[in-house]
Amino acid sequence: MILMYCLNINTFVNPDHNLNYKPIQCNYYSPYGFSQQKSFFSSGSSFSLLHNNVRSLRRNLHKFQSHLLEELQLHFSVIGVTETKITNSNLPLDFNPSIPNYRFEFVPTPLSAGGVGMYIHNDLNYTVIERTCDEAFQALWVSIHIAKTSTVICAVIYRQHNSPEKFLNYFEQTVEKLSASGRRIFIMMDANTNLLS
Repeated sequence: MILMYCLNINTFVNPDHNLNYKPIQCNYYSPYGFSQQKSFFSSGSSFSLLHNNVRSLRRNLHKFQSHLLEELQLHFSVIGVTETKITNSNLPLDFNPSIPNYRFEFVPTPLSAGGVGMYIHNDLNYTVIERTCDEAFQALWVSIHIAKTSTVICAVIYRQHNSPEKFLNYFEQTVEKLSASGRRIFIMMDANTNLLS
């Protein structure tokens, strides 16, 4: 799925009446259909993201890796994974979460479900901004240098099926704080809620 949209956080602007904001456009692709869209990514110079709810990284890493490297055949800049099920109780990790050519950062979950991870391509320099492990959500925010003068912020977030108000307060405050930097923010998220409503 390729999802392109602009979040309008200015409550005084109606995006329906502003041509600078595009409506949400979603397209779903099979692996073959996706491979036909490669012209969407300018080869060698694009910054690309993939997000997947893996429903246990230990159990599904091999399938995910096969799907990612063999079927999609695109080297994404950043890969976000949610519901890794990496818990505080299985640290240090009792399995190898590596994917060739990527470094792995993660935030465990204090519960039996949840947890987030981010695979960042070896070609990119990055700094972890924040790791948040909470019973309501887990979040990882990373500053990534994609060119000599360009830096973006990437996040991968999983919200548990509880405390939506606590999560929304955290999310709004964090996005507001990081937006002040003027850098573009890319968020990969399994929010378990309809953020558009």
